[in-house]
Amino acid sequence: MVNGHISSVTVQAHQQGDYAPVAGIFFMLAASAVFVGSDSVAKHLSATFVVAQILWARYTFHLLYLAALTKPRDYRRLIATRAGRLQFVRSASILTSSLCFYVALKHIPLATAAAISFIWPLVVTALSIPLLGERVGIRRWLAVFVGLGGALVIIRPGFGFFHWAVLMPLGTAFFYGLYQICTRKVSRVDSPQTSLFYTAVLGALVLNLATPFFWEAPDARDWMTMLGFGVLTISGQFLIIKALTLTPATILAPYGYVYLVFAGIAGFVVFGDIPDAFTIAGSLIITASGLFVYFRERVHARRSAVVKVPPER
Repeated sequence: MVNGHISSVTVQAHQQGDYAPVAGIFFMLAASAVFVGSDSVAKHLSATFVVAQILWARYTFHLLYLAALTKPRDYRRLIATRAGRLQFVRSASILTSSLCFYVALKHIPLATAAAISFIWPLVVTALSIPLLGERVGIRRWLAVFVGLGGALVIIRPGFGFFHWAVLMPLGTAFFYGLYQICTRKVSRVDSPQTSLFYTAVLGALVLNLATPFFWEAPDARDWMTMLGFGVLTISGQFLIIKALTLTPATILAPYGYVYLVFAGIAGFVVFGDIPDAFTIAGSLIITASGLFVYFRERVHARRSAVVKVPPER
């Protein structure tokens, strides 16, 4: 899922200097397509392997790639952290978020799982009050409830279409929202590279301890598929970082929702899943509410930069 890979850690990769908005947008769209590809591969693998083994491939290859790119003399600086406990909570949150999403992919269409999980910006808005001490106005609260309503349109509890797996993307959204909050805090004291390292290390450690209990021996083709899955995930992260070095995150954020379009196309082409009217309607509601929250935050931040403004009404 694109939202499961676009962390605010990578926002720090943005460099000062001239911007190339069009190029950055291109890289963001490419990243969405690549992440849809990786999630499609994960859904394909879930027909044969347990989710823990799929996640094992993702985190293990991620860690190996990061280790290969890091010079030995930089290891000490990479490991050094001033927020060990927060790094643990942050890394555990993204691991749990990914686990929920891949469990969902095993049972429900990619487009459905993606649409529900995209309420995460609304979760960030809600969690920012108790965890960051921020104030949220009535309009953004209304957008949160509208977005949750969009999720309920897709889930349709009590109407005979409910499947327990549709609850898993809600877990994805909650834990990814918590991950974003932790990332905001940890970014004040640790480098992006350090945060990426701890994310990879915790996931790889937990999954290498757990996976032997569920291991299904892959054949040569499965190993290549798992390697491809890891390469796609890493490539998507690279494209996100590249986009953020060229274009401010405030411009790129809305384009992340293109992932939902790509997910619908991939679900139909690869798996023969056709989104029903409820999934399409719910996706549009969630997208609209998320974009509203985003634009309200931009307006409020712009006003706050000029004068100290009271809370939103």
